Amino acid sequence: MRRIRSAAFPILVSILAAQVSAASADNLPKTAKPMSADELRAVYSGKSAVWDDARAFFAPDGSVIGYNTKGKVTFSGSWSVSSNRNCMKVAWKSIKSADTGKASDCWQWYKDGKKIWTLWSTRYDGSKPKKDDYYQGELKSLKAGDKVSKEYAKLTKS
Repeated sequence: MRRIRSAAFPILVSILAAQVSAASADNLPKTAKPMSADELRAVYSGKSAVWDDARAFFAPDGSVIGYNTKGKVTFSGSWSVSSNRNCMKVAWKSIKSADTGKASDCWQWYKDGKKIWTLWSTRYDGSKPKKDDYYQGELKSLKAGDKVSKEYAKLTKS
């Protein structure tokens, strides 16, 4: 991954860290099993992530677009599922400056009955998760349909 320009780093942090800002870390129960790739595709395909500080639309064709709700950064790229892991690879651009960069994020999903845990396993900044960084609630942030394209188009208009 290309180094992120230092001036834009806090902006990118606010986009991607928003995903887990309200989540509390937990240990993964021993009885939890990895979700299947098919289950995970259904979790993301055609859904919009409505995180505290960012939005992202995971299109059925494998593309993803999004923005920071503070109107500072937009991003676009692709998402894919392998086993119980969803990965998003994006190019991001600051709206008010010439700063750009690339980022990758991956989430692993597990379930135990009706309970679901997520682990932010690959992080754009290269930091590693701790063994108790599993959290619940990510599924609630995913809403059916495209709730992103209209605002994304406004923000990317030049």
